[in-house]
Amino acid sequence: MPSPSKHLCVFGDSHFACIKSAYDQGMVEADGVDIEFWGNIGKQFRRLTWRNDQVEPMDEFTKNRFAKTNALGRTALNAGDFDMILFQGCRIDLYRLFPELLHRRRTPEARLSLGVERRWIHDFLLRLPPYHFARDLAAQKAARIVLSPISFNTEGLEREIPAKFANAADATPEDRADLWAIVADILAEDGITLLPQPDHTVVSGCSTHPDFAVRKYLERGDKTHKNATFGALIVNDAIKMLGPNP
Repeated sequence: MPSPSKHLCVFGDSHFACIKSAYDQGMVEADGVDIEFWGNIGKQFRRLTWRNDQVEPMDEFTKNRFAKTNALGRTALNAGDFDMILFQGCRIDLYRLFPELLHRRRTPEARLSLGVERRWIHDFLLRLPPYHFARDLAAQKAARIVLSPISFNTEGLEREIPAKFANAADATPEDRADLWAIVADILAEDGITLLPQPDHTVVSGCSTHPDFAVRKYLERGDKTHKNATFGALIVNDAIKMLGPNP
């Protein structure tokens, strides 16, 4: 008798399109894994709430918009339906903190204590309603909750690092890894697993290499969204976290 499939839901705002594109193009290593999608554009996230121990749309219009992205027409996100829920983007824009944090770490007179860094990052997360959805779902201990925050902006459209944080451009992989380790520890305390941006996609301290940008990103002025190659990296790493079927 074949082993039962693991069940993964990719939950996201417009940033989950990179994973959907990877899935549609056959770039996802999904043997033994059933993958569902549930999400919508960012502004629709304002119409989501935590109710009945699940994430629910507040009105019929929003419910229908989310249901259209799901093959089963799900109208709510319930941890009990999945082995893993991957938060992809979900308006969780931690990348905004990295220029200053990396600059301070590379500027001795401006460096913050570890305690201040942790408090700053956690306070930032707690101001984001989707992060509370992740905490609430994780607290149910029914599915593994994995967070892949919005990626760094693509290099080439404008100055990604403000001049006052110029030293961030010289950040090394070790510098980024140290910051991600702090984020991972904070998330773990809330029952959430971090899936950081793959470091080989990062250039100039805290920008994303153009190889991972959407098509015609320069013409469209789209510095935030990424392509199917990037999406495949994220979701395939998440699938590895699920482990083999018993």
